[in-house]
Amino acid sequence: MLDSNAIETLAVNAVCDRVVLSPCLDEYIHKKDKEPSVDGFVNLYKSGGKTKDNFYGRVAVQVKGSQKRISNKNDKVKFPVEISDLNFYLKEGGVVYFFVWISSDGKQRRIFIMSFSQ
Repeated sequence: MLDSNAIETLAVNAVCDRVVLSPCLDEYIHKKDKEPSVDGFVNLYKSGGKTKDNFYGRVAVQVKGSQKRISNKNDKVKFPVEISDLNFYLKEGGVVYFFVWISSDGKQRRIFIMSFSQ
């Protein structure tokens, strides 16, 4: 098992690695973030490049990593989210929540995506 800092770093890196491949997304997700309830933002751009003129908006993101065993049944993952976080997401207009499963050696990662919004 990896320590919590390694798990967080691997989880954030997995999400950032996928986001950066999109021509319409740019990530501003922080490791070891202490901001309440979110880890950063993903900027959204219209087609045509990542410029101010093509900027569409941004969405708050939260990244959680875990090495706990997950069920392959229907590719569903369950994990607790605090009520205070859900209330925060509601006030902020929503969040995209990334759950990243990490293998015991850290070499395999699997990303699950959920969104909470109004």
